[in-house]
Amino acid sequence: MEPVWHTIHEKQHLGLWLLGLDENNPPPDNIPVNYLLFGGAEGGGKSFFDRLVAAECARQWPGSKGAIFRRKSGEVYATQVKELIKDLPPNYGKLHMTFNRMTYDWPNGSTTDFHHCNDPDDFLNQASEQWDYLILDESTQFTLQQITYFIGRVRSTKKGWWPIVVLTTNPPGESHAWHLEYFVDGHEPEGNQVMAPPWWGPKLENTNFRPRCAFLPSKLKDNPSLPYDIIMAGMMQRPDPVLREALVNGNWHITSDTFFSQFRKDIHVIPQRPIPEDWIVWRGLDWGRNDPFGCLWAARNPADQFPRTYIFREHFEQGLSDYQMAKRVLDLSEGDPRCRLNLCDPTVLTVNRKGISGPNHGDEWKRAGLKPLMGANNRRPLGWSRVHKSLVADHPHGPELQIMDNCPELIKELTRTRRNKDKPEDIV
Repeated sequence: MEPVWHTIHEKQHLGLWLLGLDENNPPPDNIPVNYLLFGGAEGGGKSFFDRLVAAECARQWPGSKGAIFRRKSGEVYATQVKELIKDLPPNYGKLHMTFNRMTYDWPNGSTTDFHHCNDPDDFLNQASEQWDYLILDESTQFTLQQITYFIGRVRSTKKGWWPIVVLTTNPPGESHAWHLEYFVDGHEPEGNQVMAPPWWGPKLENTNFRPRCAFLPSKLKDNPSLPYDIIMAGMMQRPDPVLREALVNGNWHITSDTFFSQFRKDIHVIPQRPIPEDWIVWRGLDWGRNDPFGCLWAARNPADQFPRTYIFREHFEQGLSDYQMAKRVLDLSEGDPRCRLNLCDPTVLTVNRKGISGPNHGDEWKRAGLKPLMGANNRRPLGWSRVHKSLVADHPHGPELQIMDNCPELIKELTRTRRNKDKPEDIV
């Protein structure tokens, strides 16, 4: 007897296809996805998709062993174990429950374990485990340390099987930044796309394995099993507009503690383009040796009645001498309009970071040809206030700041920087 499922909606079926679990249609390029982020908004059918993946892995891989995790023990029972029993025919398999373990035995010898991390160190209890597939429900609620540890236990070595890791979640959460960087940034659907094409992730540490990855957004409107109008009306009553935007629209780039909450890629990021010769160009420099030295190139059109700044280049690098920093900036600036000014932290012009007498860092930069140099105002609240003002987009002329898409690190920092809970006007 096979399980009789609820209606599987289009996004859930697409998720099975990506993972290579659609027996009638091979995955894209005949290469199954190993790591899938599914969901991103409330009501998209994430928990049911978790159970669907577990059932298909168990059915198609007899004798397999998998795990479903939820952060709290009560949650894993209420949202997964209890619902799985409802999904399946009576006496289809058997559930075993002990004080700290819940396991579902499938008829063909496969098993699915249900786990939690009530305490931060509970993940260490899985040291001896090995799974063919792993499912993390509400995965942003787990820490990055927990996630990477669990992924390290996925070691499918049986012929014809492949490792599967499914993460279903909404923003925000403990590991929001990792989900954003690993799965979302650069992989969000554009235009009428249902999803961006799968991609190869970075090699896992100490291995030659590069996981095939995909991000499949699923929202309330994609889930026909729920009454859209009734649930959406309730969701729109959330008092926090930032959290409402994140959960309703699956906006990964805004959370309640996002410092630059006005920043939007679709508004503030523009395609790279040449800077005309008559534009005003200046640079902002941040000294660093062990921490990366950084430079941003900015430009403004003097003919614009509305003052708009364009960041058109970035560079970050560790381990350079003062002379090398200056030469790197000058080499990268070759062909640019003349730079009118180089702004830096004022201490660079007065302090020798080596702690010995002699020229300061600014002197070394000037000797290498990086000039004119001027110390900027380094009062942080004032600086953040100016950035916030430049990001305001509801002005008739649009925002004062736009960033070209060849500046990924700056874009990432504007997206990921979090508010300091003890000093709300400053960053963490």
